[in-house]
Amino acid sequence: MKRNLYLTRAGILLIIFSIIAAVYIIRILYLISLDSEFYNIVDKNNTVVKRGDIVDINGRILAVNEELLSIYANPSIITEKENTAKILSQTLNISYSELLKILRTNKNFVWIKRFIPADEKNKIKNIKGIYYNTEYKRFYPGNNLASHILGFCNIDNNGMEGIERSQNNYLLYEKDKVMSDNSENKILSKSYNVQLTIDSNIQAIGERALYNSVIAQKAESGTLILLDGITGNILCLANYPDFNPNNYGEYNQTNFRDLAVFKQYEPGSVFKIFSISSALDLGLIDENTTFLCDGIYEKYGEKVKCTGIHGYINISGIFRASCNDGTLQATENVSKDDLYDYIKQFGFGSSVDIGLTGENAGILRSPGNWSLRSKMAIPMGQEISVNAVQIVKAATVFLNDGILIEPKIINKIYDPNNLTEIKFKRKELNRVLKPGVSQKI
Repeated sequence: MKRNLYLTRAGILLIIFSIIAAVYIIRILYLISLDSEFYNIVDKNNTVVKRGDIVDINGRILAVNEELLSIYANPSIITEKENTAKILSQTLNISYSELLKILRTNKNFVWIKRFIPADEKNKIKNIKGIYYNTEYKRFYPGNNLASHILGFCNIDNNGMEGIERSQNNYLLYEKDKVMSDNSENKILSKSYNVQLTIDSNIQAIGERALYNSVIAQKAESGTLILLDGITGNILCLANYPDFNPNNYGEYNQTNFRDLAVFKQYEPGSVFKIFSISSALDLGLIDENTTFLCDGIYEKYGEKVKCTGIHGYINISGIFRASCNDGTLQATENVSKDDLYDYIKQFGFGSSVDIGLTGENAGILRSPGNWSLRSKMAIPMGQEISVNAVQIVKAATVFLNDGILIEPKIINKIYDPNNLTEIKFKRKELNRVLKPGVSQKI
């Protein structure tokens, strides 16, 4: 008897939950079916929010707004749809059949034409159900200049790449929005401006130098970074190929990748400076220690060929000749755990996270996953992947007596009254080398 009662109750609960689930599913399907343009979302005070500017370290405009008008309709209250479509078609140079199709919907809101010159407003007056809306379109005066840093905005003025995306919450202040189909919106700027650390003059020179280098070397791509190793300010960050954010739709999406943080590569011989500094810091060698390079380094049954036969060579000579044999002799007594710890202290294997989108942190395997050959490959910049910003970040250790400095590309965020909201100051991250060791390097 009790068992039948339990089964009855369970059946009733199952039916109730099934009905609730069905209601939610129907509601979700209904919302998915709606066109996003059904909604005209603006500020509760009937305002259109102006996006903040992006400027360089000297205050030069890199990204700004153009104020334009857009026309929209409320088809649900338009009774003379054919006549309305005819007038709009003649005035706006839009297909009559296309307009009629739009106006025959039962929606409360549809776009007719966006971003039109202000003088077109006077051509259409007192048409029932047709309204104007003040909008902003993002404009980049420098065209391709600093395109990977800036990124771009979509048609709704939302940041999609670069600083435009990472700082969107500051650049486009959006709060307390409600539904509205009022005929015209007022302008009220509540957004913050972003000042970068880059100098647009240096950036332009850097981009031109990079372009010439890539073309001369017949390379597929290239990156150039100029960083003030004391302050951490990035003065120039250029990638090629680039794009024009004013016309981003004309480019392949691969052009939007900021190669300085996206592209991973084996650093190779430039990595020797970080490996050898660990041996110096541990006191296993000093700047006068010499090594005999016979062209081959051999250990654990593995052989590494050198770039030449350099004879007796010190650390200065190792760097000058990019000597593999000398590098591996200098680092052979550094344990793999210590080597890994130093590499991590230099910032490798971790995101730089300076506000540039699409970053890959690189690959740095833990010592437990190293092979016998790894201990010989990693000091020479093999079996590890990095991005370009990580390399320049790590190099700040040698300019700051062993202390790692955080790179930055944003100088400050400030409001329309020029009052600073956030100031990005020089930031010391951690001590990597003992005092005095970096001077030897």
